[in-house]
Amino acid sequence: MKHSIKLEYKNNYLLIGLVSTAKPHKLCSMINKALDTSLTRSSHIEEFSGMFEGAFPYPAFRYKDPVLKYKFLLIANHNSLGYFLKECKELDYLIFINSSDQEKRAENYIKRLKPLEIIQLAFIVDWKRIKSAKTLIIE
Repeated sequence: MKHSIKLEYKNNYLLIGLVSTAKPHKLCSMINKALDTSLTRSSHIEEFSGMFEGAFPYPAFRYKDPVLKYKFLLIANHNSLGYFLKECKELDYLIFINSSDQEKRAENYIKRLKPLEIIQLAFIVDWKRIKSAKTLIIE
């Protein structure tokens, strides 16, 4: 008799995918204005520290709201090394949101980002689509 174990990986972050030809700093600046955030460049993303040794190799920006208690990460999906999420090659940037109301917050963010001329597409990415989610350890 064969036995099998089904492993389910629950991610604490909601993922928004963006298509934009803008440079990372330009996009970050526009997102800060549109969402009233203060994303800042970060070379060490502790949420992904188990994946890379040393500095985080992709352009990344973070915002943490101490009052509303949520995290917001903006990460470029590709660089000279390749793709951060290979299953999402069509996406230029990824936004990771961690909050108690992340679905509502994500929908609000998408509504506010879509009118920006530098963003061609913004949508919530289904984690089931990402086969490497089990190796994407987000703490």
